[in-house]
Amino acid sequence: MPKVSIITVTRLRPQLLSQAIDSLKAQSSQDFEWIVINDGEDIATRELISNSQIDFTHTYLEMLHPDKGFGLSYGRNRGVVMAQGDIVTYLDDDNTFKPNFVAETIAFFEHHSQVNYAMPIQQRRRDIVQDGVVVKRGKEFFSPTSDCTVEDLISHKQLIDSNGFAHRNTKDLSLTWNPELKVYIDYEFLLKCICRWGRESFRINPSVLVDYIQTNQGIIGESNYQDWAKELDWIIDRQEFYPCLDENDILTLVLLKDKYFSRHQEFQQNRSICRSS
Repeated sequence: MPKVSIITVTRLRPQLLSQAIDSLKAQSSQDFEWIVINDGEDIATRELISNSQIDFTHTYLEMLHPDKGFGLSYGRNRGVVMAQGDIVTYLDDDNTFKPNFVAETIAFFEHHSQVNYAMPIQQRRRDIVQDGVVVKRGKEFFSPTSDCTVEDLISHKQLIDSNGFAHRNTKDLSLTWNPELKVYIDYEFLLKCICRWGRESFRINPSVLVDYIQTNQGIIGESNYQDWAKELDWIIDRQEFYPCLDENDILTLVLLKDKYFSRHQEFQQNRSICRSS
């Protein structure tokens, strides 16, 4: 059995997926399986997979794009069910792993037997894209910091992201991705991990293992303060499902939600003023 299961859900972006594939081919350790789900049964994606001369263990699955809910969540849940590795992790189709990702992830979990879920450091940047061309390349930075705690992630002092996020394989459906959310999909999954394993079994893997490029396009790039506030409100309204959150955590989320709503209203007012002037 492979040590690591890497799950990728892709939708209509074969030109980006090819870079993710190349990063998996370059892994110094081949002790992994790749589970790739073609959300929407895109022909170009199917042809890319079949023509990429993939030598490492992989499973290709197609699924109809759902009429309701976030396809990424449905795809990841299918991948989790199929995963054979002791450790499960995620790679979006528009990001890449460093060549030592698999080896370092295995070593980290073997060295920290008490850790059940972890996030590596990402080398990140934010680009501005127009008509498929990068018109402004962002400055690179690293996130999260090596001293980040799970409390920092809960309170949004630092941000959780699924690329490279790894957890032990539960071999059941106790951990699932929520199709009701898009912007806060990773955050809500973190809460489920905390509820299952507790805060003390989370650690930051201090190695830089992921290249993450965010743009003004896509789910996060095209979202706004109102989207953020609505999804936070969704979680707050269902706080009974997240017993890992204490009263201070909930208060922090409520204040953050209110701040997002206020910023959205300010943006709307400023836009109205600009239109009328």
